[in-house]
Amino acid sequence: MIEPVPEETKQIFEQALTRFRVVKIKYDYWAEKVVGDAKAQTVMGVQQVITQAEDLGPKSEWVLPCLLEAFELQHGLPTQFGGTASEDLATCEPQAIAQAPPAGEGELARPEVTKMSLGKIRTKQRELLEAILVRLKPHNERAEGAIKALEAFTERRLQFEAEEERRARSQEAVGAAPPVEPERPNRAQLDDMGFRSDSPNHALEHVLPLATHLVLARECLRHEMQSGGSSMQGKFKQLERSLALRLRYRHFLCPPLVDVDVLVTSQKDRKKVGLPDKYDFLTEDLNVHSQRNRQLESESAIAEGAPASPGSAGAQRPGTSAGKDKT
Repeated sequence: MIEPVPEETKQIFEQALTRFRVVKIKYDYWAEKVVGDAKAQTVMGVQQVITQAEDLGPKSEWVLPCLLEAFELQHGLPTQFGGTASEDLATCEPQAIAQAPPAGEGELARPEVTKMSLGKIRTKQRELLEAILVRLKPHNERAEGAIKALEAFTERRLQFEAEEERRARSQEAVGAAPPVEPERPNRAQLDDMGFRSDSPNHALEHVLPLATHLVLARECLRHEMQSGGSSMQGKFKQLERSLALRLRYRHFLCPPLVDVDVLVTSQKDRKKVGLPDKYDFLTEDLNVHSQRNRQLESESAIAEGAPASPGSAGAQRPGTSAGKDKT
């Protein structure tokens, strides 16, 4: 009888298959695959990439990764999908066109281009960039809203602490009304700001890693300069501004790990252990990971003449351990 596949293994295989499908969508986009039925056929474009990416997972979580993957045309691939700049006479300098050798009666010798021209590759990349920025806009707006809320709360908090310190130094009457402490945002307000309930990080940190943010800013600037600033005008400034805010408030949007709390209980039944909020189970027996206990168990087994079990522990103290990371 075949043993059932563990759930974690299934998730690993499903994730790997989804990534292969993302690469397939990328290849079909750059190969200009014809999609649709016999009545309505069209060359695969950005909208088709988005449509196919939405079918990969719930809540369209694969749309932005798929667009980013399709945009990243790695070194060497342009030779497969497109040619050099000289193959696109529309993007060449006027001097290069004038110096091209004639063919026939006053006609320019245009090379036979069976692949995409470099100008077409740049056009397709600009289309992907625009689609990516549209998807990122709500996340950037939420991050800016969260930063504004943080600044307003910080200002009120500083005023509250300054007032308390002033009252303590002036020794005002005890019966006077104390200053009102500013309230922290509740869960609903945090959700509106873009903070996930299952993570202390902002949603922008999950959908757009910092390295990808830098790459997009660089590519927006490059395409803005190459296209004369027509279609990409202001896109670099938009990413630059959000990047500056992100770097300035990086510990607010992505809190660092500063400490780890470990709790140990003597309760043998794991189901009866009531874990505090945001704590997770680490192990049901801390001795399993103790090299010292393993050595003692091995020496004891040798002395008794019985083989030592590699995974057992010497001093068995049943218990459960739970850990929490402080951010």
